Amino acid sequence: MLSRSLRSKGRKLLSPSQRRKPIRPRPERRLGTRRLRKLPLSLLAAVIFALSLSLQLAFFTWEPAQPSLPVSQLTALNKLVQQINQLLGQDEPTKQLAIQDLLDQEVQGAVQLLYLDRQVKQSQVSLPDLPPHQVFQPLDDSQILLTLPVGLDKVRGLLVVRQKVPPPPPPDWLAAMLLSGAIAVASIALVLWLKTSNTMGQIDLLCRQFLRYRRENETQEMEFPTTSRRPSELELRVAVLQDLWMKFQNVQVELKENVDALEQSKQQLENTIEDLRKAKQQEQRLIELGYAVAEFGHDIGNANGSIMSYSSLVLQQLDKPTLEPMEVARALVHIRKIELASKNVAGLTEDILEFARGKMQLNKTQHQVEDFITQLEVYLGFAEDMDIQYKYPKNIHARLEFDGRKISRVLINLVKNAWEKLREQEGGSITVMLHQERRNLLIRVRDNGAPIPTQVLPVIFHSFQTEGKEKGTGLGLAISKKMVEAHGGEIRAENLEAGGVQFEIWLPDAYQTTSTNSPAGSDETLPQAANY
Repeated sequence: MLSRSLRSKGRKLLSPSQRRKPIRPRPERRLGTRRLRKLPLSLLAAVIFALSLSLQLAFFTWEPAQPSLPVSQLTALNKLVQQINQLLGQDEPTKQLAIQDLLDQEVQGAVQLLYLDRQVKQSQVSLPDLPPHQVFQPLDDSQILLTLPVGLDKVRGLLVVRQKVPPPPPPDWLAAMLLSGAIAVASIALVLWLKTSNTMGQIDLLCRQFLRYRRENETQEMEFPTTSRRPSELELRVAVLQDLWMKFQNVQVELKENVDALEQSKQQLENTIEDLRKAKQQEQRLIELGYAVAEFGHDIGNANGSIMSYSSLVLQQLDKPTLEPMEVARALVHIRKIELASKNVAGLTEDILEFARGKMQLNKTQHQVEDFITQLEVYLGFAEDMDIQYKYPKNIHARLEFDGRKISRVLINLVKNAWEKLREQEGGSITVMLHQERRNLLIRVRDNGAPIPTQVLPVIFHSFQTEGKEKGTGLGLAISKKMVEAHGGEIRAENLEAGGVQFEIWLPDAYQTTSTNSPAGSDETLPQAANY
């Protein structure tokens, strides 16, 4: 059936351009395959040969050989018995002499002959009164003892023969080895036949499936090389398998190309994702920058408001025909505040540039405590309507060492948030406290307003956290946290049990003093800070 279906496809020769060059397998995969295929069959043949040879030697060649005489020797002994029987009718002395003459003749294979007469009790030949097997000398391995009866009507005597026996033939090793080899070859042939029949069945199944696939999916008929003789079943199978093998190799090539294309697509996709991620980060950065500019712009507006307010006061005090010394002194104080507010605007502009660059640089300087508080009051001029109290140790030897512009920025942001929350509330107050803790500085900003929601406290310093605020970008506290951490410090928020909210800022090595104890004239003895 397979051959008819294959022959019906035609036998056209492929042109050189149409022939597909098969991909040669890699050399390391072919290394030792022939030896590996022969080894099991050789081992099996050796085992079968040794087993069959052992069985032959055990059951056939080692059995003890039975002694036997050739037919010619038996014929000569029978003839001697007949001659002795003919002499039995003669006289006793004549008979004995004639028998002795016969016994003296050489018989083929006979070593010793002896006749025992049962009729004559007194023979001329003196014989010992012993059994025949004791009359003769001991036998060796190549001799046997025969007793032949003499007499026709009755046994009248015994012919005792000591006869040589030819040695038994040696085991036929060649025949045994040939038989063992034949058994081994037959066994291997049976194994090969069983294995080949199973393999051929699988090959036939593969060929049928492949031909069915070609009929269903390909229009081009399968081509076979034309020969002068009819191809055999095996040749047809080989042709089908060769075509299948070439298709398989071509599929492997196409699959490798597809895998390479997928790898390139994957790499391109990963690059695109990375570009999108960077673009997303850049977009997020631009959004944060926009909100930060809005946040800083609001602070700049507050600073400009303070400048305008102090400028108006200066104009009112100086717009007179005559000026009192106190009025000039007050005007100079307001001008000093205008200068500080202008520096605050310049600092805010620098903060915007630093935020845009993504880098924060510290410019640590030393500050007198009272000077820093005075500067902070000027920056908080927009909250003059709020009751803001400042409590700090009155130690003239104390110096604060940090980036004053950034720490002021943090405190302004905290006070501004409290001010926005309390300005519609009667009796609202804000307290700013500075406390020495060895060489560290602890700053607390406390208000008596509404507490922070519990779910907001863990994320209050995250970007764009605006819960509870009608206005704002949600970046103020996040920027403040970065500024504090740039000093190596920490900031946290908590709701007070007595009501209100408190922010704590801890700055390491920010309090420099020549005296370890604060003077008794401090405004307030602050509680110890919580451990960070």
